[in-house]
Amino acid sequence: MVRRLGTNTPVYIATPVLDGKAMKEIKHPANAVDTQDLFFLGKASGETVYSFYRLTPSGLRTIQKSLS
Repeated sequence: MVRRLGTNTPVYIATPVLDGKAMKEIKHPANAVDTQDLFFLGKASGETVYSFYRLTPSGLRTIQKSLS
């Protein structure tokens, strides 16, 4: 779920797709010290265990465009 910054702004449901798989759970996002990428624990559709995933700035821009 994503909320734009501001007062009384809408909330959007965003489903990032990484490596062709839709993410169903995302936990504990964190930035790395030496990159702009975002790392998080998550489960993709069809997965039963958590894995580490990396979301690059270009991936974030793709998600942003889908919310516009």
